[in-house]
Amino acid sequence: MTIKYIPYSPAPLSGQALLNNIGRTQRQLEYKDSSELTKRVARGIPYYELQKLEIVGKQPEDNLIIRGEAISACAYLIEKNIKVDLVYIDPPFASGSDFASKIYLRQNPVKSQEKYELEQEGQFSEHEFYKDIWSKHDYLNWIYENLLAIKQVMSDAASIYVHLDWHIGHYVKVIMDEIFGEENFRNEIVWCYAGGATPPDDFPRKHDLIMRYTKSSNFIFNTEYKPYGEHSKNGNGRRATDHGGKRNIEYRKEGTPINDWWHDINPIINWHNENLGYPTQKPEALLERIIKASSNEGMIVADFFGGSGTTAAAANKLGRRFISADVSFNSINMERDRMKKAKSNFTVLDIKDGIRLMQNPIHSMKQLRILLSDIKKPDGDIRKFWFGYVNDSKKGLTPVYVPDLTDHTQKVFDINLMNKMLREELPSLVESAGVQQVIIYYIDIEDQQLLNDFIADNNDIGVKFEWRDLKTLLDEMVLADEFVCNIKEQGKDFIVNLERIFSDSLIRQIDAYNQKRAINNSKAETITISDKGLELIEMIALDWTKGKGPWHSDYEVKIKEDCSMVVNGEKTKDVWDTNSGKLIVSADLLGKTKKPKRIKIRTISGEETIQDIA
Repeated sequence: MTIKYIPYSPAPLSGQALLNNIGRTQRQLEYKDSSELTKRVARGIPYYELQKLEIVGKQPEDNLIIRGEAISACAYLIEKNIKVDLVYIDPPFASGSDFASKIYLRQNPVKSQEKYELEQEGQFSEHEFYKDIWSKHDYLNWIYENLLAIKQVMSDAASIYVHLDWHIGHYVKVIMDEIFGEENFRNEIVWCYAGGATPPDDFPRKHDLIMRYTKSSNFIFNTEYKPYGEHSKNGNGRRATDHGGKRNIEYRKEGTPINDWWHDINPIINWHNENLGYPTQKPEALLERIIKASSNEGMIVADFFGGSGTTAAAANKLGRRFISADVSFNSINMERDRMKKAKSNFTVLDIKDGIRLMQNPIHSMKQLRILLSDIKKPDGDIRKFWFGYVNDSKKGLTPVYVPDLTDHTQKVFDINLMNKMLREELPSLVESAGVQQVIIYYIDIEDQQLLNDFIADNNDIGVKFEWRDLKTLLDEMVLADEFVCNIKEQGKDFIVNLERIFSDSLIRQIDAYNQKRAINNSKAETITISDKGLELIEMIALDWTKGKGPWHSDYEVKIKEDCSMVVNGEKTKDVWDTNSGKLIVSADLLGKTKKPKRIKIRTISGEETIQDIA
């Protein structure tokens, strides 16, 4: 639930920041209505309770990994008076695409002379990280709110780099001019690359745009140089050029400054050291250049769309502190594992904003469609606003509203939303279908009494409202993951026996996958899970240090797609056996004399479950 709203400060300039009074902006962007945006900005940034999930290292407060939306993470930083010195964000590009990575069961592998091979049938689903599908109007309102919140946490000498491409970058440039000031625009960096498909009737699109702004005229910039080519020097170490007859212009000994056209950074991720399978992952070399240019050692670098954690990894490597946020728990797990492997210190926080009802917003919306299967999908005029409808013989047509968990503006049911429902969405349904009542599922309500008073004063159509808590629905209908294990001491070793794991959400996904295959008459075999369910495990971790509160990993095993095992970040020759479910942990190596206090299991969907050890 929302604790409070933090005002945007300084307040937006009248007619400029709200994007609805400037003739230039109104004509070019064709904003139809920004009244809802205006009211949200006037209300402030929602601040939620946070939960400390995990502490890693001796000084974890230096770095933060935050599960939550960008504006919610900014609200936390504002509340804690934390300022950042450099921001890099790689937000959705409004490309119209979905981005996901494959999920694989940890099947017992077939051993060959060269490697362990996973049968292709092991893939059954995907981690959906985010949907990049927007209307232009919605996207620009969304990015505006995020940029306004981000500006508020930037130090006076901070810079921001916004990474986009041709889809929406030119529109965002106008918004950034308004938020940061045209005088603080520094560069439009063009990151060039090659490879991929070549269209037959267009020039291939082979570059991204990175816009660099500063918060003020007092900013950090460290010039990077590249050495001169031998062909460009004369005998005196000077470069011979000809500009209007002038030759032998003297250049810096360091070389020539890097310009704003970057063609020397390969977009192909180093598969051995960096590639994590994240669909839009950027190479560390790109972030290293940005971080070196606009920050110094010890400064704080922030990325509010952290993805696979490339910004955090590069900042950590260069001696900077990092703050990385992402709405997807799959991304947070990926970042957490990456930074743990890098032996970094950090704290993992979870913003309790109601969005993580299951795994991530996209998964939650799919699960809601399964759970609320009795609600028919809408069509025609009501498709955009309503989740669906129930047709009862006595009550007739009952529209059902369910918030879109991928849209942060729908997290809080407020008077603006009720006004839209009463004035725009319901009257035609009352007239055409005789609607008498509405079912509203909600995550959070701004002020229930204020909302009731508003309904009493404005409900001219006489519709009744039934309120249902969305969190309660999912808590009741989706079972939490469960596992059974025991740990025994055997000489100087601890024997961890995982006897069984059950994941209701994964079983539902597998069942849906099998049903889809049957409908499509697929010849591929049906996916089955053993009684033990050990194919569903991605990581096993043990905590000797803390018996309660934030998690602390003293020992962890990550099981790769081919069932090979990575122990405390180090690759091993051991293979996960889904038949036995046994791990041998050397107490001697760890210096432990008693059994661990807790065990944590992460499934291949990213869900984590912690259990005390008796």
